[in-house]
Amino acid sequence: VDLSDLVGKGVFVAWKEYERFLKVRVGPHGEVLWDDEGEIDLCPDALYMKVTGKKPEDLFPKLKDTSLQHA
Repeated sequence: VDLSDLVGKGVFVAWKEYERFLKVRVGPHGEVLWDDEGEIDLCPDALYMKVTGKKPEDLFPKLKDTSLQHA
């Protein structure tokens, strides 16, 4: 998965530190974690969308329901 567009932005500035990658692990919900504090994590859904180019509505059809309106 190419995440290079995130490097140096917001919390992802930490990715410039090699030591952070030594701490990478898979969390209890299948998310990829970069630190002990949980400051940086990527959920499986986000990674899947990044790999496939799919949008949230493709994975979660109810998001396409136009009858649902925000308050």
